[in-house]
Amino acid sequence: MRGRRPKPTRVREIAGDRGKRRLNRSEPEFSPATAADCPAWLSDGAKKEWRRLAPALIKLGLLTKADLVAFAGYCQCYAHWVEAEEFIRQHGMTATLRDDKGSVKAVIPVPQVGIAIKMLDKIRQFAAEFGFTPSARGRIELDKAGADVGDLTEEELIAEYEAIKSQLAKEAGGHRETAVH
Repeated sequence: MRGRRPKPTRVREIAGDRGKRRLNRSEPEFSPATAADCPAWLSDGAKKEWRRLAPALIKLGLLTKADLVAFAGYCQCYAHWVEAEEFIRQHGMTATLRDDKGSVKAVIPVPQVGIAIKMLDKIRQFAAEFGFTPSARGRIELDKAGADVGDLTEEELIAEYEAIKSQLAKEAGGHRETAVH
């Protein structure tokens, strides 16, 4: 496949379809995720990131049962990146190698530098998939989707998700394209 990767229909609905291109009405739909879907195997740092972002993604309808592995991957990469950056902050970016006499042989980057770079790249890739980048946020019209999840319970988040989904269905109701055979 060439060209840009297509945006999920839900992201296009939230952002508004400026190009007025036909929405994919046959895109697979999965049940929404819940905050309780956080995998037990995630590290503590990854679980913290999950708890920080999952409610907002669930509220926007962008985190479904099918997205759990990808989102867990994002959270775990984030936790590894934070851990590597913390190590670098405490110990520095380089290590000095000395010979038996104490003479400096080389100054090399610590492995955490490579880990931090790799994890940040992976975070960027996941961010593009989930719409976490500033440019993606700039295309989202918050009056349609809402922005603040505040202290909502899981039930309230699901109710809000259903209300948003219903509203979007009403808005799209008169604009559906029909196939001509």
